[in-house]
Amino acid sequence: AEVALAAEAAEAAAEAAEAQAQQLQLTLEEAPGTKSGYRGVAVQKKSASHPFTAVIYKDGKARHLGCFRTKQEAALAYSRALADKREGRPEADAVEERELTAEEAEAFAEDEGLALCRASTQTGFKGVWHRKRSKSRPYAAEFRTRKLGGFATPEAAALAYARAAAYHETNPCGTGKGCFCVFPWLDNFSLY
Repeated sequence: AEVALAAEAAEAAAEAAEAQAQQLQLTLEEAPGTKSGYRGVAVQKKSASHPFTAVIYKDGKARHLGCFRTKQEAALAYSRALADKREGRPEADAVEERELTAEEAEAFAEDEGLALCRASTQTGFKGVWHRKRSKSRPYAAEFRTRKLGGFATPEAAALAYARAAAYHETNPCGTGKGCFCVFPWLDNFSLY
C-alpha cells in the first residue's frame, strides 16, 4: 500500500512540474538517450526518495540545483536556471539579507517562527564561524556540507542556518549527511 501511495505522489508531483513549466512558458528540455530523458537531469542511486538531480553548467563549472522525487521536477529546476542564465539574471537576490544587523536577523527569525540555534562556539551559534579574511562579511554559515555564504553579523548567518535546517526538515533530499541541495531562497552565490 505504501509503494502505491508513493507512486501516486510521484505521479502527481511529475504532473504538477509539467503544469508549472507550461504556466511559466518553459520547456522541459528532453535528451533522448540519457537515463532520465531530460537535459541537465541525472539519476542518483544514493537516494530512493529523491533519485533525480538537476545540474547546470556555467563557464565549465557544474552547479547542483537540487535533489528531486521526479525527473520532471528536476527538469523544471534545470529549465528555470537555464532561462535565468539566458536572460542574465540571478535566481534570487539575497544579498541584502547578508547585510542584516543582529536586531533585523532576530526579527526575521521571530517573524518566520524560527529559533536561532545557539551554541557554545566563538560566534555563539551552531553552523556559524568567524572568517578573519573578510571585513565586510566576516561571518560564514554552513548547513551540513552546504556553504550558505558570508554575512555581516553572526545573527544573519544563524538565520541562514535556521532557514536551511527548517527547509531540510520538511524537504529532505534523502542523500544522507552529505546534502548538496540548493535552498530556493539563496542566490546560489554568484552562479551567473
